[in-house]
Amino acid sequence: MSSSPIAALEIGTTRTVLAVGELQHNGRIRVLGTAAIPTSGVRKSQIVDVSQASAAIVSALKAIEETASVNVNIAMLVVNGPHIQSSESIGLCQLESNTVTENDVSEVREKAQALAQAEHDTMTREVLQIFDLDFSVNDRPGILNPIGMSGQSLRHGVLAVHASKDALHDASVAAGEAKLDIIEPVFAGYAASLAVLSPQEMKEGVLLLDMGGGSTSYSVFCDGHMVHAGVIGVGGDHVTNDIAVAFNCNTNQAERLKREYGSATIDASDADKRADLPPSMPGADMRTISVRALDTVINARMSELFSIILQNLDTGGFTHRLGSGVVLTGGGSALSNVEKLASRELGLATRIGMPVNVDGLENADNPAAFATIAGALVYCGESERTQMHGSFSDFLGKIFGRRQK
Repeated sequence: MSSSPIAALEIGTTRTVLAVGELQHNGRIRVLGTAAIPTSGVRKSQIVDVSQASAAIVSALKAIEETASVNVNIAMLVVNGPHIQSSESIGLCQLESNTVTENDVSEVREKAQALAQAEHDTMTREVLQIFDLDFSVNDRPGILNPIGMSGQSLRHGVLAVHASKDALHDASVAAGEAKLDIIEPVFAGYAASLAVLSPQEMKEGVLLLDMGGGSTSYSVFCDGHMVHAGVIGVGGDHVTNDIAVAFNCNTNQAERLKREYGSATIDASDADKRADLPPSMPGADMRTISVRALDTVINARMSELFSIILQNLDTGGFTHRLGSGVVLTGGGSALSNVEKLASRELGLATRIGMPVNVDGLENADNPAAFATIAGALVYCGESERTQMHGSFSDFLGKIFGRRQK
């Protein structure tokens, strides 16, 4: 092993995922094992039954112990859900020498970060991450490195991604009941970006959509950093529920229809095609439904999702800054033709984001579904890299145990 193992946990609406990895000598993360357990007690990315959510975590821990031979006691927590929001804060300082120095940059960054923390209700909200935006010297915006530039004032913006303290608390309690400690939360959209995006895409401008069961997170990157983020409460489970209502079947039948026959786009050639709907109980008759009707239901919900996203981008003025287009990842990106629909509705080139910045997921059935959890390992690995010879690495070594085979 190249270093102490690291772990990440995601309590999703559809499944609870736990992953273990290690930081290799080449600086990349290798995934040692993953466990994906059907989730109970979670609706629309929100825990509604702590004990049920905890039971899924226990099952995931047991699965990891068996497959990766690692006992996990602590993990990074991936956070998602409509309670997540982002906002900008701006720091300002006057330049004593009329020339920007390193001290000026440090001062204005500290002021911006302090404002980002202070501008939220600490009783109800918790800042997950703070990301640097650009600088302005006097009235000149869009500056990436102001050191040495002439002026009288320096401004610096930061983007704060914050979450509900109650939601974080509930997740921590569920993990604690499973004897798993949480060291730090990380926003799902940012975690996914670390696994699937390239530096070039982040520089040229890209929209990342992490499509989960209960929600879809969106993250906008320009000039190499995150400039906007949030979560929409629409995901794959909403599509499944729409199908169940439209065709009078249960959610298991609806999910099967979506996976085996469904498409995000409507194809005229499917007008006469039928999909088998297996009986929900022994002795019931087999039914068939129109594939075109099925796709119409799916298309309506997915078009609605992309419409909301486009409106959000237009409002923030980001649409024209996305030179690298759109990247779809997460379990929802496996929906047939969703890439095609996204490109059509958003008016941007679109691709499916696979976790290319990590090793060990090459043989996974649907690698994109593990992008977020893999990115959380990358995030955890970055912390370990910066403190490789410090207390963080020593701490990890103590709290993980490698079981002898």
